[in-house]
Amino acid sequence: MSQILKKSGHLVWVRQVFCVLLLLFMGQETILAQDIEKVELDLSNAVLVWQRAATKLDNSVRDLEQLRKQYDEIQHAREWMEADLQARRDRKAPRKEIRKAVKAFRHSTKKVKRVTKLLRAKEKEINHLSAQVEKQKEIVNKLTFEQKMLEEGHGDSGKKVYSGYFPKYKSFYHAPAKRDLLRYPPPFKCVNAFDGQDPVSKKHRIEQLDKVFFTKHPDRYPLIDGEPYLTCSSYFTLLEGGQYFLNLEFKIHTVNPRQSFGYLERGSRLIITFIDGDTLTLNNNNLNMGTLNKKKGTVTFRGQYPISLYSQNFVKKKDVDKVRVEWARGYEDYEVYHVDLLRKQLRCF
Repeated sequence: MSQILKKSGHLVWVRQVFCVLLLLFMGQETILAQDIEKVELDLSNAVLVWQRAATKLDNSVRDLEQLRKQYDEIQHAREWMEADLQARRDRKAPRKEIRKAVKAFRHSTKKVKRVTKLLRAKEKEINHLSAQVEKQKEIVNKLTFEQKMLEEGHGDSGKKVYSGYFPKYKSFYHAPAKRDLLRYPPPFKCVNAFDGQDPVSKKHRIEQLDKVFFTKHPDRYPLIDGEPYLTCSSYFTLLEGGQYFLNLEFKIHTVNPRQSFGYLERGSRLIITFIDGDTLTLNNNNLNMGTLNKKKGTVTFRGQYPISLYSQNFVKKKDVDKVRVEWARGYEDYEVYHVDLLRKQLRCF
């Protein structure tokens, strides 16, 4: 009888121990599930804050680009007004004209200061948002690592830093990268070849330094003294009173240009075809028979094409695909490789 009581007591003790262990295990599972749920909630909130900060950062960067473009345009206008004011003072223009030029120059200077202030504030805002995005990135990395450890049952024993791979969450953070010169080329340098009084018209004239617009050379033929058969350079001229001219200078390696091209007639057309298919027609202002250089074996033709304010809107906004030049012996089409040259040159004014 005593042995039976001992056995029954032993069974009761084992059963109690088993129940206690079971309760402890269930409690641990409950605590672990609560921890995982809390970490998942914190992670969702952290990712949401991260996304919002990154979105604000992207919007601020776009606003900064717009402000920079606006600053460039205002700065160019201010420089032109300063040059115009100095020219009026040099030629001793009437006081009324000088006061008007001074007023316009001061107004443009205020615009430059205002945009500069906005630029500095926007750059400060971008720096603050970048720091906030980095901070939220670290929080998300830490919470993701904790979630991974809890789901694998390792608790907080992990010591390594999680790299930040999120299968459930998309990263909205854009790390700073090197400048892409194809998408963001260096700024165009505006250089004037002449800025003073025109000796013929006695008006103030600004003339840009010419740059290569397009070239043409027959296939499978070597270059002539390191140069193509035909080189066309372009530049704009601004004459006092708001007169704009597009100048094209053709340098051709030939000893008999009359037979191949003839000359540039007064009123001959220049047809500019833009990439979107639109066309713009300009007419040559002067007759040009060409200047022959016997030593180098070249002839240079110069065409001057007046361009109205309406036509300038096309050139400022669009890239050029090709041009058609009317010569005395017919017309020729030329493919343009510097498609944005006219747009950049015109914006210099």
